[in-house]
Amino acid sequence: MKVSGVITEYNPFHNGHKYQLDKIREETHSDYIIVAMSGNFVQRGTPAFLDKYLRTEIALKCGADLVLEIPVIGATASAESFANAGVSILNSTGVVSYLCYGVEKKSDIISKIASFLRNPSTKFNEKLATYTKSGDSFPVARAKALCNFFPDEEKAAVEDILKTPNNILGIEYEKALKSTSISGHQIKRIGEDYHSTNLSSDFASASAIREAVFNDYSLSDIEKYVPKEMYEILKTSTSNFISCVKPDDISQLLYYKLMLGMQNSFDAFSDCTEELSSKICNNIYQFESFTQFSSLLKSKNYTLTRINRVLTHILLDIKKTDTLPENNAPYLRVLGFKKGSSALLHEIKEKASAPLITKVADASSQLSPHSYEIFKKDIFASDLYRSIATKSDTSVINNSNEYTKGLIIIP
Repeated sequence: MKVSGVITEYNPFHNGHKYQLDKIREETHSDYIIVAMSGNFVQRGTPAFLDKYLRTEIALKCGADLVLEIPVIGATASAESFANAGVSILNSTGVVSYLCYGVEKKSDIISKIASFLRNPSTKFNEKLATYTKSGDSFPVARAKALCNFFPDEEKAAVEDILKTPNNILGIEYEKALKSTSISGHQIKRIGEDYHSTNLSSDFASASAIREAVFNDYSLSDIEKYVPKEMYEILKTSTSNFISCVKPDDISQLLYYKLMLGMQNSFDAFSDCTEELSSKICNNIYQFESFTQFSSLLKSKNYTLTRINRVLTHILLDIKKTDTLPENNAPYLRVLGFKKGSSALLHEIKEKASAPLITKVADASSQLSPHSYEIFKKDIFASDLYRSIATKSDTSVINNSNEYTKGLIIIP
């Protein structure tokens, strides 16, 4: 049995994602594809565009065989922690041979950078500290520092690789893979840039599709940019995007949490610093919305994504003390699978090094106290997301909650 894994968000699923799954089958000759996917909050520090069960159904109908949820602590973390969480899940299944990830251009420099960063030298750390102290954000500082430690003929390639989020995630994946037996496999991306909001190509980015929907495009307006399987699901599930969640849908809840905690420091929350905590407190009365406040707090040394994550961690009560185990997943939460992948599930049950959760009500008896605390964060995040989704679609309130919602199983 040959199994490939993918770490993703599908926020939302688009033609490029379908292309990637098809290429994985073609290039690795895998019998099965396991997807480790973010739940209802994602790595950019925002609520997901569509809920995790809908995204699971889409993924399964478009080529995945099994979808596992990345714990919210890892799903909303930095690129390094996000990658570690995803790799730990795939590694803990005991069956994955390849982690496939998208890159702008296939390059062995990605693996070289990963090897260097896994055991950085003292001189590199000193360079990194110098750049961050000068006011550079961590990503910019790290890119500048790295160029000092590669030969001249590779510097241009290093600089180019570090410009795009997919390549940066690829580096983090390769770093995490060094402690596993899983091999990294690069899939060349096609279509628009990760951040592009251009809808001129059939392979539009997730950012472009989200932007179109948030600007009141209709479902038919995005039909050409998503697989037909997704389009058919959306036609019957979203009432023309009425239940899609926008970043600012969390604004009121976030403002309440900020006002509640402003008498204390926010630096206990994951990704937050004393400096950023003070900035939040000093600007709290200028809060208008989540996105407006994030932009207000943005500075040269704090990226917008970093600030989004901090605010989301405050909302979800994710503290620095909330950590995932190293090298092994706390659990394997199944969101859905294909009926034809029963052999895969049997193999995982035999070889997995983490509990396989198929029923939420059984989690408390299956997990250690620490793992169960992590799991409860997932439940809280999903319940909160569900309450936000009901704001624009009251039918959601009658839908199943985390304890009664069944697995997504398709033929």
